[in-house]
Amino acid sequence: MINIIHNDKSFNFDVNRSNIIYERLKIDKNILLLSRSELDVAELFRETEQKFHQLRDTLSQQQALLEDKRSTLKALTKKVKQQGEKLEEQNRELSKKDQLIVSRAERLVILSKKSSQILLKKQQKLDGITNVLR
Repeated sequence: MINIIHNDKSFNFDVNRSNIIYERLKIDKNILLLSRSELDVAELFRETEQKFHQLRDTLSQQQALLEDKRSTLKALTKKVKQQGEKLEEQNRELSKKDQLIVSRAERLVILSKKSSQILLKKQQKLDGITNVLR
């Protein structure tokens, strides 16, 4: 499965992946990278490249989704701001109408007092006239 090769001042090793796969063993990818087998390194490179492309595609999808969410958030923020401004305007109008109601109620009280006084004076005149006619 693993062949150790001794050269003048160093040791190298080869990994026989077919035997490892046949025995259903797993080997760390870092060990394969250190071995001299170019086929293993090429396969590791392809696997890594495929994972990279998958991650890149996932990232692109997530970025598109994020941009969509940002756009939605911006639109909703704008709508909330507009509704806040509209609410402030309605509150100002309501305040003006409340003031108008208060001033009209005060005027109504004044007019009611005046009409009561006028009616009282007329009643007194009528009573005076009635007393004179008797």
